[in-house]
Amino acid sequence: MKWEEGEGIEKGSQTGSQRKGILLSDKQKKILEILKTKPQISRKELAEELDINTSAVQKHLMKLKEAGYIKRIGPDFGGPWELYGDNLF
Repeated sequence: MKWEEGEGIEKGSQTGSQRKGILLSDKQKKILEILKTKPQISRKELAEELDINTSAVQKHLMKLKEAGYIKRIGPDFGGPWELYGDNLF
């Protein structure tokens, strides 16, 4: 699966949670940095920190989940985020 140019995360022929060759946008890198230190942060709080709307945050989170970078632990509302890999980017 390949995302539109400028959207970040290009998977090419990789599948599942394989991340080799995946490109992250600046916003997606920033989201991962924030989630490292604040795994319980809400979409609303992420939106405020990034100065973007919550639907844009949701779109970035979805792409990061699909690429295998993050996973929600516990409930969808209020559960912490888990990041995969020591060197995410």
